[in-house]
Amino acid sequence: MMDFIRYLRLLIIMSIVMMLSGCGDSDRAFDFGEVRGDTYINEYFGLSMKFPKGWHTQTKTQMDTLRARHAGADIPPVKPTKLSELSSATLLMICKYAGDTFFDFNPTLSIQIEKISPRSNTQTSRDYLRNAQKMLRRSTLQHEVEDSIHREVLGTEDFDLLHSTITSGSFPVYQDYYSALMHGFCFSFILTYAGEEGHQELKEIMSSAVFRHKK
Repeated sequence: MMDFIRYLRLLIIMSIVMMLSGCGDSDRAFDFGEVRGDTYINEYFGLSMKFPKGWHTQTKTQMDTLRARHAGADIPPVKPTKLSELSSATLLMICKYAGDTFFDFNPTLSIQIEKISPRSNTQTSRDYLRNAQKMLRRSTLQHEVEDSIHREVLGTEDFDLLHSTITSGSFPVYQDYYSALMHGFCFSFILTYAGEEGHQELKEIMSSAVFRHKK
């Protein structure tokens, strides 16, 4: 079984992969977003996204606190992060089950961002996912990564999509990477699931995303 802490470890590996795939400015504070009721809102990306009642969310601040507790470290103070200081971050994680609930697998959606340097060789989201393919194939987890990258429209935004399967456990775990370049970052939805029911639930959440273009 995969509990919440095990998923966080997987998320750390995923974050490293996504960070190494891209490369990074303003002194204003960056908005990591917040959960209001059943909606995640991020003003920087102009994003609002709904999730079902009973699902569990972790914002960046909550994840930082949980990791610190697990490591026995002091809880980091909440302070603004300047845009110029930010290279990558996990903005949100949405899970179907709570961390102390027993289950075969916990369908999870995470939002990750990576700043893209104009001087890097990553100029499109397809470039980004091509680099991610290489990193996933080198990771400690046994990944079967598809060669093809697909295009899918979410709301008003075009996303590139990469499919991957983790085969190192007792059953396969599937990951879908949806990535798009916006506002100087590669913005990615990452869906992690073990069956079609969880896959459809995650896609329904992701499909509720609305991007309001910044002026």
